[in-house]
Amino acid sequence: MGFESNLGTNAERKAQTYRDLVLQQSDKHTNVKFINLSMSALGILDKCTSEFFDMLTDLQFDTATKNYILRKITTIAVRTSYYIFCRRSKEWPNPELLSY
Repeated sequence: MGFESNLGTNAERKAQTYRDLVLQQSDKHTNVKFINLSMSALGILDKCTSEFFDMLTDLQFDTATKNYILRKITTIAVRTSYYIFCRRSKEWPNPELLSY
């Protein structure tokens, strides 16, 4: 997650970071695909997110289900960002947000 102006830069950096891992897994498996879901703290998606939608289409999700998944992911990103923002400069011993 990052600022809206840095979404493209963050997506490129993330792809570069995981390039070696993807190549390593490609040697072991027949089909490996890196899905880069870059999202801002406000839930704004980067253009590289089309790969994520393509994956959902490949998994044969209908449009309503794809929209539901996207809404849920966006909600999680916004709530998590807000929680982290509220906990800045405070002790963070055992956040309930991270418990299952």
